[in-house]
Order: sequence, then structure tokens, then C-alpha cells
Amino acid sequence: MLSTYALPASVYNDARRAVAEGRAFVEQAGFPLGVAMIDHAWNGGSSEAVIQHLGALQNDDGGLGRGLEVDIESPASNPFAARLGMIIVLGLDDQRANSLTRMAGLQQWLTANQAEDGDWHFSEGTKDAELAPWFAA
Repeated sequence: MLSTYALPASVYNDARRAVAEGRAFVEQAGFPLGVAMIDHAWNGGSSEAVIQHLGALQNDDGGLGRGLEVDIESPASNPFAARLGMIIVLGLDDQRANSLTRMAGLQQWLTANQAEDGDWHFSEGTKDAELAPWFAA
């Protein structure tokens, strides 16, 4: 039978201080999704708050963009932002059906934009904006 591991109090307190400092930095940087993710992971914050902030980065076509992937300047939906969004949703400990339903547009975007080679490629709108060198190539 597996037992639960508990951090020693000194390590736990150090971790809590680091989390508080990290959260303050993310909040000051103006990244509310990051704040909601930290609150969810460390401070009892709701998964609904994370989904709400993630939804703010969702485009009308159902895909994700709008700065979720920091190395892609275009607000257009792109596969890298989609992947980040899916990772965020899968990391929630309370994946309520109503929250996931709000991200159903992402599934539609992925289905509509999968290329014949099975991959997802950048749209012209994404390519027209600045891309980090590893994406531009």
C-alpha cells in the first residue's frame, strides 16, 4: 500500500514562500491565467477560474492564441497554443464537464485545421506576425 509523502515543515514553508513570490511576479507581469493556475495548484483556487482565464485566450474559431504561446506574436489560433491549453486543462484536479464543455470549440478547431499530413500548420495570419526563430524556420 502506498503512503502519502509529506514535506518536512521547513521545506514546505520554503516552498510556500517561493510560490507567493512567483505568484506576485506573475500577477505584476499581468498574466491572470498564470495567477489562476498558481492559485489552483497551491491556494485552493477553483478550476473554473483557470478555465475562465483560458477562455479569454480562445478565438471565435474555437482555437487558442492571443499570446498564450509567448513566442508567437499573432493572436490567431495556432497548434502550439492549443497544446498548451490542453496541458493546462489536463492539469486541473477538478475537470468538471461544464468547464470542459466551454473548451469544446478547441476540439472543433483542431478537427477543422488538421492538415492532410496529420499535423497542424501555422495559418497565414500566424506567419504574418513575428515568430521566434525556432518557429519561423
